[in-house]
Amino acid sequence: MANSDPSDDLMENVSVPFGDFISSVGKGVAEAQQALDAQALENFKSIYTQEEGALKALRDLGYQPTWYQIPEVTAELNVALTLSGTSQQTSTQSRQSSPDSSSTEGASSRQMYATAIDATYTNTYGYDLKSSSKITFRLVPVPPPQGAESLKVVPTLIGKTFEAAKQTLEQLNIPYEYQESSQLNEQTLVQTQTPEAGTILTEGTPVTIGFTI
Repeated sequence: MANSDPSDDLMENVSVPFGDFISSVGKGVAEAQQALDAQALENFKSIYTQEEGALKALRDLGYQPTWYQIPEVTAELNVALTLSGTSQQTSTQSRQSSPDSSSTEGASSRQMYATAIDATYTNTYGYDLKSSSKITFRLVPVPPPQGAESLKVVPTLIGKTFEAAKQTLEQLNIPYEYQESSQLNEQTLVQTQTPEAGTILTEGTPVTIGFTI
């Protein structure tokens, strides 16, 4: 059995189809943008659910977290391109001996591969190229997505007095509802809330608060 060439193993391990190579860059940019958007949303939720002094001041000012966008990405990569596959020519002799065989000539199955050029590749294949990759991108602030200004985050109400809970919800312009009772007063403590704290509401969705009387 012939021993495999180590250089062939290297090519097999570091080469990928050229289309996959390009699409992976686009996928990375999309995932980075998604992470930026998710973090902006988490910042929005933390401001409107936590009671720390600085965050409370931002909430009272109606602060909206900054949203960022990646409008441009430039990738500069050193790669070697190879065309791999098979090409089958149907000879005249084979057509004569097999009259029922296909008459298609030049049928092929080929795919282009890209291999990142690093020091090992350079030494193995004699490439005189520097091993380097460069990715440049910009982050710019953008207006909040359409509808973001109307989003509300349910604050923590459990443990507050009825009066304090009402004030909090009114300051945030969140409608609320509760079951009337003759024993209910301004100092009655909130025992339940629906939805729970941290839930993002669309405009006009009420919060239901409950009490143990």
